[in-house]
Amino acid sequence: MFILSLMVSAVLMVVLFALGIFMALVGNYLAGTPRRSYLFSTGLFFSIGFLIALGTIVFLPGSLSYSNGEPYSFKANLWDYSAVIAGVGGVFAALVWQFFVRSRQSRQEVALVCLITLLPFACSDSANSTVSNMTAAREAKAEGKELRDTIKKIEPFFKPMGKPAAYDWLASHNEPGQTFDEYLSAQPTKPTTERQRIYILPLGTFNRNQENLIGVAADYLEAFYDLTVVQMAPRNLTSPAPSSRQNRFTRTRQVKARYILDEVLKPILPNDAAALIALTADDLYSNESTNYVFGQASIENRVGVWSLSRLDDNTDKQTFLRRTLKVAAHETGHMFSMRHCTKYECLMSGTNNLAETDRRPLDACPECTAKICWLSEVVQRERYDRLAAFSRKNGLSRDADEFDRKSAAMRTDVRRP
Repeated sequence: MFILSLMVSAVLMVVLFALGIFMALVGNYLAGTPRRSYLFSTGLFFSIGFLIALGTIVFLPGSLSYSNGEPYSFKANLWDYSAVIAGVGGVFAALVWQFFVRSRQSRQEVALVCLITLLPFACSDSANSTVSNMTAAREAKAEGKELRDTIKKIEPFFKPMGKPAAYDWLASHNEPGQTFDEYLSAQPTKPTTERQRIYILPLGTFNRNQENLIGVAADYLEAFYDLTVVQMAPRNLTSPAPSSRQNRFTRTRQVKARYILDEVLKPILPNDAAALIALTADDLYSNESTNYVFGQASIENRVGVWSLSRLDDNTDKQTFLRRTLKVAAHETGHMFSMRHCTKYECLMSGTNNLAETDRRPLDACPECTAKICWLSEVVQRERYDRLAAFSRKNGLSRDADEFDRKSAAMRTDVRRP
């Protein structure tokens, strides 16, 4: 990226410098007083002013769109780097030139040219972008305050994260967590006007019980994130030898999760996808040091995968369902830049084992719920109503009652007894 930016910068400097010289020649011809120093300084400073103007036009809207969920494209990065490099190079060249400019008249000319060449910047859309940034910031602040107020209303429904047991996630992973404010400050990925769908891709073969869960998981994600969920046609899952192994304890085949993310999902990510998550019955692992993982997701590429392989171990149908929904929503949350939660027992908390997964609620904590409501622009009370209806429809009566109480807390200041 840096080398390519240098090349583009060089081309930009030559083109813009030539444009500046051309304008200087025209001006000198009309004035009838061709002067080499004026020619050089005009070309140089026009180039610098033009680069500053265009760099600002590109950079400010690029930052704004990124904070609203748009990806920071290669093209935008390339131009930003190139404009900065060319601008710094131009300023350095100007300083060197000024060192050799001795006459008062030449310095006055240079100063005048600086003022003139800043006109494109003043007339550019950067001012409008600044106003737009300020407006967006005020709106985000107001929206954030409203969501922060709702955090207090549902805090009584969640247990603070306690001291981890010997084999729990936090016993082996020192994570700082992520508050709602920290999430907003991180310029998170979120759905956009063009990307409003979550895609689910079944990979490999499934037994009947596993097949039945695919549609249920899709319905849950739709209620959980308030986004349309599209189920894609199933695909076979084959992996080359470097991306699969035999588990040393269970002697069963495992597939490397990163292979699925990079080689299977990333190339087929639909243009209108806010996220693409795969579901497989194959066991997964992340690297050679891990025994297994329930799932894995890429924050940068909006793709993820979760496995059913271990979720039905020694349990009943209802617990199998709850485990599946938890892992599905958890990995999808990562694709929207949500980090592991360490403040509460939360669906977004990391888990190392099924016992730890079973302790987690089928819902996001107050901080993570605020993130979900912000990224999906959903009314929190209506979200709870949909989750309650889903839970009741699928035999999760305990969870349905809990969602009903949370919905009631949104209407009043009711606190959980």
